[in-house]
Amino acid sequence: MSEYTREEILKLIEENGGPEGLDVSGRDLSGANLENMDLRGVVLGHYSPGLPRTNLQGARLVGVNLQGAKALRVDFRGATLYLANLREADLRWSDFTDTNLYAADLRGANLYRAKLYSADLWKANLEGADLYMALFDDRSHLSRQSIGESVLQEHSKQYCVFVERFIVPDSRHETKTHMADRYLKAKEVYLRLKNVFLANARYDDASWAHFKEQEMDKLASAPWRARANYGEAFSGDVIATFWQWLRFYLKHTAKWLLSWAADLSCGYGERPLRVVIWSVVILLVFPVLYRWSGGVVSKSGTMTWLDYFNYSLGAFTTIGFSQFEAATPVVQTLSSLEALLGISVLALLMFALGNRMSR
Repeated sequence: MSEYTREEILKLIEENGGPEGLDVSGRDLSGANLENMDLRGVVLGHYSPGLPRTNLQGARLVGVNLQGAKALRVDFRGATLYLANLREADLRWSDFTDTNLYAADLRGANLYRAKLYSADLWKANLEGADLYMALFDDRSHLSRQSIGESVLQEHSKQYCVFVERFIVPDSRHETKTHMADRYLKAKEVYLRLKNVFLANARYDDASWAHFKEQEMDKLASAPWRARANYGEAFSGDVIATFWQWLRFYLKHTAKWLLSWAADLSCGYGERPLRVVIWSVVILLVFPVLYRWSGGVVSKSGTMTWLDYFNYSLGAFTTIGFSQFEAATPVVQTLSSLEALLGISVLALLMFALGNRMSR
């Protein structure tokens, strides 16, 4: 049984002069009917793990207004939060297992380490919500539409405001420390989202999450960010540390450059169209180079632009055409280079297409 009835909670709100700051933390409100109540700014839970948890198991919270509420470590298991307003609520460590969050407004909410196992988040609005370390499983119901175009950590100003509001007050570190590894946190968020989307057979959403995950890894590995993201484990004397850091920066610079190449060439295997575009570029550029070098000879005599294109196409596909001949070392080198690019691009296209089709 709930410690409070709906009427008793309304009375507490009236005595408090409104829901803002009303502390009902640690109470047993399981099964309570708080449907469509205005509980903006109410305190349902605290940061300290030593305090008892507010119990809202199975509570009916349809359309409830919990905007800006402080609800840390609250037990929402099996509750109904259909159409609930949880905008900018602090929901860290709360348990939403088997909770109905259909079409709930979670914009700007803090869901750090929140348990969302088997939660119904279909059509919920999670734009600007912090999903870092949020816990999902293969029964969590979620789509990319709920996330928006990107996660919170990608937006510098928005995330800075979020950090100063939710994280810094309970932390020993300054804002800039929490901001330094935001791309690494975003990578972790996209990795978890990808696994949820795959479990729900939402393959296009999983493809998007994989692309964003790799993009965040690229940004986190940039030489000027690598130390903040990956360099905390270094220790030792000055000479050893110097060589360790040298190897560290060389490693992450190479990783960053290779990531850029994978992004631009095929979108990490998720953008076959980019490979097609590169193929077209190669087939348009090399005929110009062949004409400029003047070293392609045709048995029929005069070389036209179509002839140069056909020669380029033959070199690209490694098929070749018997009526054309590479008469100079420059053209021979260019032909070999185009053949190498052609083999690589076609192999990359098969990989990207196969990767998409396998999903």
